[in-house]
Amino acid sequence: MHDTDEPGIPCAPEIGLLLVDTRTGRVGEFRDVQDGRWWLRPRGGGYEWDVDPGAVRLAQQGDAG
Repeated sequence: MHDTDEPGIPCAPEIGLLLVDTRTGRVGEFRDVQDGRWWLRPRGGGYEWDVDPGAVRLAQQGDAG
């Protein structure tokens, strides 16, 4: 786990945890932290994208992805 100073989820989660990018609604697996940004990857693979740690939430059962 990596500490962040951002609101939202306070520490970087375990790799593979499903998160929702609240800006786009996309669901992705947590992959890494680089330069204060979190990297998510679509479930099942695909291109990773970066998010602000304050703009994510834990995915719920009804979230698409």
